[in-house]
Amino acid sequence: MGYCARCGNTMDAPVCRVCGWAEGGALTATPAPSKRPLLVAGAGAVVLLLLVVVGVFGWRQGWFGGAETAGAGTTSAAGGGTSGTSSGGGQASAAAPSPRVAPSPSPTPSPTPPSPEQLRATAIDTLEAMVVNDRARNPIRGQWVAQLASKYEGVSDPLQQSTPFTVPQILDEVNRLRSNPDYGSLVRVVHQGDWGNSTAGPLTMWVTFADIDYPSKADVQAWCEARFTQRGDELSDVCYPRQMTVK
Repeated sequence: MGYCARCGNTMDAPVCRVCGWAEGGALTATPAPSKRPLLVAGAGAVVLLLLVVVGVFGWRQGWFGGAETAGAGTTSAAGGGTSGTSSGGGQASAAAPSPRVAPSPSPTPSPTPPSPEQLRATAIDTLEAMVVNDRARNPIRGQWVAQLASKYEGVSDPLQQSTPFTVPQILDEVNRLRSNPDYGSLVRVVHQGDWGNSTAGPLTMWVTFADIDYPSKADVQAWCEARFTQRGDELSDVCYPRQMTVK
């Protein structure tokens, strides 16, 4: 029994049955180096490489403890939570960051309109402040003025409107007269009963006039006719000569 010097196969004949080689027709008793160690070493290297590859892949997939630090179990910056593991494969599932949603602007609440009672109280306060301020200008000193309006709450004047006057409407009329570019700076407000030959009634009456300080009734009448288109009683309803005598 010998070994083929060429391929290392066991020879039981003068000629190798594997490679057909014979050396002088004699068998060699020296066994050829076997290639099995090389094959075993190569297979081991392949197995080791596969283990390395599988280990790296498994580490990245979170198959082993501590893989959370590589990203599988990191805290999400957007959501503030930690990703969990899937119940099926046991792999850590990285949580997708929650989209940032811009907060909707809060609607600006509409201001609550004042009630009729509040409007009435405000109008009364404003008219009374006008009376106090105009009193400091000495509006009653015996001069002739052009009376432009005189009203109390609830008074009716069909020549001006079909419904009774409210206090806010009285204030609107006074403001309109005060804003006149011709004589608005001369408009004053006093109470009925503040001047001679006038008596205060049960309700406060606000009397509005232009303090033109004319010497006679005729002069004031001419002033009214030059500024208003009405005539007769209609003119007297919006512009009337009045002497503000001292009490």
